[in-house]
Order: sequence, then structure tokens, then C-alpha cells
Amino acid sequence: MPRPTDYPENSQDTQPVEDGFAGPNLDFLLKATAESSPNGVIIVDDMGIVVWANHSLCDIFGYERGELHGKRLEILLPEHLHDKHVKLRSGFVAAPKSRPMGGNQVLFGRHRDGRDVPIEIGLTGIVADGKTYSTAFVSDITERLSQSDELLRHRRNLKELEIQHRNLEELVRERTEDLRLALNSTQSNVQLLNNVMSTLSHEIRTPLNTIIGYAELLDLLHVDGSPESGKRLRDYATFILDAGVNLISLTQKATNMTTVSTGRVASSIEQVDLLDVLEMARQRNERLRPKHAISYRFQVPDGQKLRANTELLVRALALLFENSEKYGGKDCLVSVTAEVSDGMCHIRIDDNGPGLASADAQRVFEPFERLAYKHSDISGVGLGLTLARTYIDAMGGWIGMEQSPAGGARVWIELAAA
Repeated sequence: MPRPTDYPENSQDTQPVEDGFAGPNLDFLLKATAESSPNGVIIVDDMGIVVWANHSLCDIFGYERGELHGKRLEILLPEHLHDKHVKLRSGFVAAPKSRPMGGNQVLFGRHRDGRDVPIEIGLTGIVADGKTYSTAFVSDITERLSQSDELLRHRRNLKELEIQHRNLEELVRERTEDLRLALNSTQSNVQLLNNVMSTLSHEIRTPLNTIIGYAELLDLLHVDGSPESGKRLRDYATFILDAGVNLISLTQKATNMTTVSTGRVASSIEQVDLLDVLEMARQRNERLRPKHAISYRFQVPDGQKLRANTELLVRALALLFENSEKYGGKDCLVSVTAEVSDGMCHIRIDDNGPGLASADAQRVFEPFERLAYKHSDISGVGLGLTLARTYIDAMGGWIGMEQSPAGGARVWIELAAA
């Protein structure tokens, strides 16, 4: 702040009327006004030497009164601006004109302690005794910029709060959707469990009744060593064995479906040989159903490798072979071909069964869906194709079913080729 100015006793002296002014000494008033101004005032000659500076100017830059007199003006500027300012100052002296400096830019002066001070400057030129003097009116705008920075920070904070609010709303929507899906999944699992129990209770009765019935017949059978009694004995044993195999298959599918419904199907992808897994699937089916005649024809490229999981792929193929055998009858023929294009191995499994209507191509993979065979004498719960699709999905592949050109059904599988 400017210091109070001590006025001399003759400060009340008046001067002649000049330009309509009548009152105390004009030079004294002008100097007193400049000295007591809250803004800094500095006057330099045409060589850039300070000839006068008021208290406010000295306070802005941290100097004592009179300490700047005789110094070059550039002492009040950052070092990197010195040379540029000398040229600008010379240009102003050549054509002095009252104007503000900097335009919309923030200008900086150099404080005595080395820090930069944001300032506003107004310039004017005065010619006296044949010399041009430059007068600068300087304002320290540190507080104003601080308020401006605070406003900017406040706006940034509001913007960040707005973004956080939107992110929170999006997170709430995502969590709500997750909860909805989890609830639907739980409800689906409960319904699935009810369907499993209902279907199993019905399907298990058939093989159990077979086992019980033929076991009772065995108990009553009189074996006399004749070929006829021996044949009946073998037939009864075969019926019991088939019924036991059906029971094992039903319980295994129910167990696998429970695993699927909880989302625990995971696979480690590896390089597998297609012909090897086809043989493994065939052998698995023959071990479980040794009395069922089914012919296989594998026509796949030698050494064809896939990106898959061996166990899951064997399970899926075995289920598909079982499905073909179940509906293909006594002379069932399963033909498997494969080809590679665009990095994918396309596997086609054709049988000579009754085929599939195009309208049923999607329904056939739904749990417990047996289409027209729901109430037939062909045993099953409608989970085999569902499990096969789940295993193929777990390996990142695709599976579908359609009518085969040979007349039966065709299942196609796509997996990444190694």
C-alpha cells in the first residue's frame, strides 16, 4: 500500500489558471498523486534507466524507496526477456503511444527475491527537454489470478464430481443388471433342478423296473442245461446290463448338468489330434454300450490338429455318437469328415437316422428337449446335446444341427485349427 505523503507548507499555494485549472501547485499535485497511487508508477529515460519510482512500485518488486533509481529497467524482468524487451523499449521510444501491454496474456515481472510476479502494465510516453520518457503504471494481479485459479479449481472439481456421479450411476446400473442376471440364473437353476429331478424320477423307473423284473425272472428260471434255457439266461443278463448302462448314463448326465448349471465348466486349451479324440470317443461309447451295433467312418485329414481340450472334446463327441446310435437304429452308420478354412476346422458328423426338421434345429439343444420322442420307448432325458453344446462353447467353438444331405441328421462343429 502507498505510504502517506508529507506535503510541504506551501502546498496550499495556488498557481495561475492554466487549461482551466485553478488551485494548488499542479506539479506538486501530480507528483503527490503518483506517489500515493495504489498502483506502481515508474519512469525511465530513453536509455531505459529508472529516473523515478513510487512506493507501490518498489513494494511490488521488493525494493526500498530510491534503490531502483539509476538502475536499468530490465532488472525488473525475467532474464530470458531482457534482450527482447530492449528492442521493444527502443521501438516504443521511437513512437510513444499510450496503450496497455500484453493484450490478453499475463505478464510477469521479476521480484527481488527471484520469484515471478504476475502484473498488468499500462504505458505512456512523455517528451521533455528533447528526451522521451516512458511511464509505466503497474498492478500486481497475484490475488486476482489466485481467485481465478480457485474458480478454475472449483469448476474442475464440479466437473470431476459430475463424472464421478455418472460413473457411479453406470456402476449402479451394472450391479443392478448383475443382480438381475444372478437372480434369473438362480431361478433358472432351481427350475433346472426341478426338471432334472422330475425327468430322472420318470426315466430311472424304466431301467429299474427292467432290472427288477428280469432279476425276478432269473430267480424263477429253471436252468436245465438246454440251449433254450441258456439263451434265455443270456438274454435276461443282457437286458439287465443294458438297463444298468442306461442308469449310469442318466446319473452321469444329471451330474454333468449340475456342474454346467453352476458355471463351473472350464477348459485349458491345448493342441489335440482330431483322429485321436474321435477314436477315444468311439471307444468310450463301445465300453459303455458293448451290445449296440454302430458303424463308424472317419474321413479326416491325417495329423489334423485342433486347439481344444481333449477331455471335453471326447465327451462332446461321445454324446453325439450316442445320440446318433440311439435314434439311428440297429444299422446306424456315423460318418465324420473335416476340412480346414480360414483358420477353423469344420467337423461334420452325419448319421443315417430319421433326420431333423429345420424348425427343430435350435430347439434340439435345449435342456430336456426330446422333440417327438418325449413319450417314445427310446430312453433318454434330453440332456446329451445340451451338454455337448456346453463343452464346445467352453472351448471357444460353435456347434449346430441340420438335415444331412445323406438323409439323416448332421451335427457340425467349428474349432480353431492348430
